[in-house]
Amino acid sequence: MSEYASGRLKRFYDYTLDKGGFSEYNSPAYTIVALDELFRMKSHIIEPTARQQVDSLYAIGWDIIARHYHKPTGQWAGPHSRSYSTLVQPTFYSILKEGSNGQIDVGIEQKRKNVKIKHQIPPYLMPYFLSPEYPRTEKDVFEKENPQTIGTCYLTDEYALSTANRSSLWNQRRPFLLYWGQVQKPKYLQVRFLHDNYDFSSSTFYSEQEQNKILAGINFISNGGDKHISIDRLKDGKFIAKDLRLRFEFGNMNDQDKLVLPKSVNDLIKINLEQLNLNMQLFSAQFDEFTGSWEKGGDDTNCWIDLVFYSGVEKEFDLTKIDKAFAGFIFEVNTVGDRQENREVKISETDGILNIEWKGLKLETPVKPQSPENTFI
Repeated sequence: MSEYASGRLKRFYDYTLDKGGFSEYNSPAYTIVALDELFRMKSHIIEPTARQQVDSLYAIGWDIIARHYHKPTGQWAGPHSRSYSTLVQPTFYSILKEGSNGQIDVGIEQKRKNVKIKHQIPPYLMPYFLSPEYPRTEKDVFEKENPQTIGTCYLTDEYALSTANRSSLWNQRRPFLLYWGQVQKPKYLQVRFLHDNYDFSSSTFYSEQEQNKILAGINFISNGGDKHISIDRLKDGKFIAKDLRLRFEFGNMNDQDKLVLPKSVNDLIKINLEQLNLNMQLFSAQFDEFTGSWEKGGDDTNCWIDLVFYSGVEKEFDLTKIDKAFAGFIFEVNTVGDRQENREVKISETDGILNIEWKGLKLETPVKPQSPENTFI
């Protein structure tokens, strides 16, 4: 039993060190799960080698939290591999307060039920929580094997902007996130693709980011899932829909008056939010024969701008037959008074592959739905 346990821990240790983090990368849900289990191991394991391995793994978990903690908003900045809520839960602040012996106290907390754990944040990571240096960029290689998964997070005194270079728009993924506001009232911008008002897992997200600028593309896979990436796979690439739309969701913000729709699909969208100016612009958008139109909406909690590709009677779509299903956009966030340099997007298409360049950022992506071997992006 001792040999088996040591071998299993060693495999997990070597695997995690090689990846530089946990498989569910930068996940507000599962990083905490991992830390809880590692804490229990720290509390019971006394064998020296195993103890050293557990301590190292525990530090890795806290390192990812510390480097992505955005003190002005109190949010766990992205990109997130798995998340059940775009805003962190009050129990997160309780963990931080306990783990810092009361030094991190945002005035919002909620004790976790039936959890007899008191985490301890490694002392060398405390400056990330108490006196962080902004602006700075955190770059993570979450998957080293090609095609790599790379996360970029740009943190400033006013906002935190993050992307994954490749991911999906499954409802548990957060490949594009902007946080701003205050700890007591944080707000976010999230990109989603909705099939009948639910996140469509067969929509994929690709991006390049440099500080406050993002070049992004959304396309589709024909062998992916509908509501889940693997449980409800599409059969032969076909699905029924009465509504398909790309959504820019402004969370914890219900002021639709701040959202101004462009006159045409490809016009620049300018949005002024408190001390931030957002510029967004589609450079390409088409789903089958539909090029989309803008509309805005909201509820008591959130508001949004939607590019509606299709809305009407139920219709069958076949991703194996569609020649073009793609949406690409540029995004830039600036604080009030920042100098903005406009530069047009350069686009060329060769054999169904779009090559896009904008402000030094480059992206290459197919416009026709694909059927890659690895669909769990």
